[in-house]
Amino acid sequence: MKKVLLFAGSLMLTMAASAQNIYEESRYQLMINYKLNDRYSLSFQPEMRVNNFTEKTTITLWRLLFIKKWNEKIHSHIGADWFNNWYNYDIVSNELRAHLETGFKDKYGKWTYLNRYRLDYRNYYTSQWEFQKSVVRIRYMMNWSRDLYHNENNGQKITLSLADEVFLNIAGTSHFNIYDQNRLGGYLVYKINSLFSIRSTYWWEYRGKNKYNHQWWIQLGFNF
Repeated sequence: MKKVLLFAGSLMLTMAASAQNIYEESRYQLMINYKLNDRYSLSFQPEMRVNNFTEKTTITLWRLLFIKKWNEKIHSHIGADWFNNWYNYDIVSNELRAHLETGFKDKYGKWTYLNRYRLDYRNYYTSQWEFQKSVVRIRYMMNWSRDLYHNENNGQKITLSLADEVFLNIAGTSHFNIYDQNRLGGYLVYKINSLFSIRSTYWWEYRGKNKYNHQWWIQLGFNF
């Protein structure tokens, strides 16, 4: 186990070092999950987005999800997000977002693959609550993951995931580009026990010719 933890830690530090040289945004998120029963659960996910790790807060958001597990391979959820955009501190803009998501997963050898589909409806407002525009966006993610370490006695597990997600705008109240962005990256999840987990993620986000950024995410999960 020590070798596995050392490998995982070294990989995370390497990703962090690379991100320090080239990244533009970091995200810090809590995932507080409450299981209602075997099928239904709630997840509250406050998040903060920051330039250069600690330089300037750009976005704070609050997310609430209602999740249904259909079976071991299929899940769905409905979610609502409230964004505070702090790019200009004189006039704070806001976004209200609702989304529907369904994911299908299966096994291929030691790997688990996930096809995830999401529909976003986004509303943007100024601080004076003047309606500006709305956009409908679809997102598709392909994710491959496998366990690097799993101790069935105490529940500890380290999982590596590689993923690609495409974002397309399909409708809106003003002019919009169909292509929104493509996000490619990977992450390590360290499940400490049945209650706590830590996820460290790096994303390369491509928005068009000469338009891209690098993201570093840290997420803490709490299950109740």
